[in-house]
Amino acid sequence: MTDSKKKKKIVVTFDKNLKGKVIEALGYSEDKDDCLVDIKNPTQRAISPDGLEVSVDMFAGAKKGSLLLYNSDLPSLIKFSDKLSLEK
Repeated sequence: MTDSKKKKKIVVTFDKNLKGKVIEALGYSEDKDDCLVDIKNPTQRAISPDGLEVSVDMFAGAKKGSLLLYNSDLPSLIKFSDKLSLEK
């Protein structure tokens, strides 16, 4: 693939003040226990690739083209980083 045809990676960063808007834009809201839930199905909690429920406080981001949400703990971020580097 030539340089002009390479896909450009877009990375969006946000601070704590925008976290709620990012979560909402991804189609999630917060339940009474501070866990992310699907806006259309509020009984369905968001699950990380590790099988853990994702809380608002621990939400770190999502991978493009999927509904894979990532927690902000170090092991989850390392796995996420490794997956991104494999896609290069």
